[in-house]
Formats: sequence, structure tokens, C-alpha cells
Amino acid sequence: MASYCQGVGKTFDAMTEAERNTVRQAATVQLQSETLQAAIVKGEHVDTEQLVRLSNLSVRLLTKLGLVKAGNDDETADLASYLASRGAAA
Repeated sequence: MASYCQGVGKTFDAMTEAERNTVRQAATVQLQSETLQAAIVKGEHVDTEQLVRLSNLSVRLLTKLGLVKAGNDDETADLASYLASRGAAA
């Protein structure tokens, strides 16, 4: 949790209750995700849907905390822009 707080730029005590709750959720989701990933490495069967759900939730929580940028700022994010930048016809 300390690394999330550091990323937000506040101590845990200086955060609002909503921010503290989001940090707790992000840390919990991260632990669950890492547990599933460790099981995969050991060759154990895991619920891949659950892993995907946890990954998606993690991104949403980190975005809410401002630790992940929302959206895609890549200038070539759409195909037409990419092809135009490559000199190809769209």
C-alpha cells in the first residue's frame, strides 16, 4: 500500500477515506492477481476469467488513483492516422 500512497503523493493518513478505500482495494486486487499468476507459473489450473477481471479492476482502481493514465494518447492510435503517417492509402 505504501507504493500506491507514494504514487498518489500522500501519506495514507493524509488521504480521504475514499482514497484510502481505493488504495486498500487496489492492494487487495494486486495480491489476488499475483496469487493467480504464481499458480500459473507452478502449472496449476486457474480461472483465467477471474484473472482478467482482476486485471481490469486493477487498471480501473489505479486510474481512479491517478496512477494510470486513462485513454490512449498515442498519435497513431487509429488505423487511418497510422496509415497516413506511413504514407499508405487508408
